Amino acid sequence: MNKPKQYSLPEVFNNTLMGFVFEFYSSKDTDFIIKNLSSLTTKNIILTNKDNYLSTSYQAILIKEYEGKRPRYSFKLGQQRYDTVIPLMKSVLEWISETSECTTDTLMRVNMSFDHKHLDTLETISKMNTQKLILKLDEEYIYERFPMQEDSPYCMSIKQLLPITETIYALDLIKNVNYIIGTPKKNYYGINFENYTKGILEFNYIGGDDYAEKGKEILEILQYYVIKTFKSLNENEYSKSEILELKQLTEEFYKIQEAYYEIEKFNELFPEIKVGVDMRRDSQMLKSFWPKIRNTLFEMVVNNNLREGQFNYDTEYGIFQLRKADINCTKIKGFDLVTCNIQGILENCNLISCIVDNSRIYNSRVINGTTISDSYLQNTSIEKRNTIENCFVENDHEMLNCNIKESIIKFAGIGKSAKLDEGTVIIDNDQRTQQPTVGVEVEEIRDYVWFKNLLGKKPEGHIFGNEYIKKRYI
Repeated sequence: MNKPKQYSLPEVFNNTLMGFVFEFYSSKDTDFIIKNLSSLTTKNIILTNKDNYLSTSYQAILIKEYEGKRPRYSFKLGQQRYDTVIPLMKSVLEWISETSECTTDTLMRVNMSFDHKHLDTLETISKMNTQKLILKLDEEYIYERFPMQEDSPYCMSIKQLLPITETIYALDLIKNVNYIIGTPKKNYYGINFENYTKGILEFNYIGGDDYAEKGKEILEILQYYVIKTFKSLNENEYSKSEILELKQLTEEFYKIQEAYYEIEKFNELFPEIKVGVDMRRDSQMLKSFWPKIRNTLFEMVVNNNLREGQFNYDTEYGIFQLRKADINCTKIKGFDLVTCNIQGILENCNLISCIVDNSRIYNSRVINGTTISDSYLQNTSIEKRNTIENCFVENDHEMLNCNIKESIIKFAGIGKSAKLDEGTVIIDNDQRTQQPTVGVEVEEIRDYVWFKNLLGKKPEGHIFGNEYIKKRYI
């Protein structure tokens, strides 16, 4: 076993490289912004509307996402040595605080690497044990300084468990840690490990409507990033605190492990979760389909905090359905959700009569009676009799026919039934031809009996989730 080399904190920081992405809104003239930021950072600045340019030590990138009275900008500073980039960071933060505006959807992203030629740790970032850093990082330390980020859909917790696939005993926790804790590889997690094999980590915890005014707190968090990452690379064994963190994360995991193979045991442990197949709770049918549904159900319990509600599997369409549940989820994919309170990530879902807050929604349909607030939506169609408020929508011309309040809408088809307040900003892409916003032709009907049973008599004009599989605007 290799013995770790000892380094002083100045040695560690002198071999740390950091770059930043500052997100903000500004009504200032773009030339004014470029001139000011160039003067503050002594960088040549490239102005673009696309995120495909790389910043360097001598060249910064200013991304202007769209035109308008108050465009959204991202200012990218390339990696430099820690001691030289911190003064630039402070200057940019002060400038943003004085001239621009930050909101709940703006972040200060931090990308970090080490000079491993001079910092000879046991592991490099590119070969690191990501689970060790996940266990070592105390997110509460960050949330104490940026409390609004704790429930933000733009920097979600990295403390997520993988779906249960087999029994793992307490004594084997560390041995099986790679099968227990997942490695987040998306830019909406607190740490994005997507480029760690290239030696780069991206931290996304810093942000919110006043982040530019928190220079002291930001500096404390940056130092915390460096120290925790360095220690995770230069230790042979898991520390007692890391083992304790793993035990706490998996506490619920062990309570329900014994129910993995038997539906009767699951019903005993979670009597408030009513499990069904085709809306039936026949014991023999449940036993037959238990191997099919248990992984999804257990992930809902372990990662999405499901404790009460109706969980159903539709055999005809091979889709899971959930009703009357409160879920704080890492991710739900391919579900029909009815009368649920939701916070988390949704993908390819249908929503009816739900309340959604601080979430990210992708490629989904919002059918009826749903309110979505403080969330990010992408390629999601929303029918009338729904409301979104304080949301950021990037929609590639998917239709919005709902009530829209205090939101930013990019590239969406705005339907005739949509109602927009004065605080909503609509951004269109002039290079794209917008689809007409009239009507939907139904090409294939799905008899969605489960939704009908859940909601009772179908109201006049109501559209159930996924009643039409194919659609085109006419």
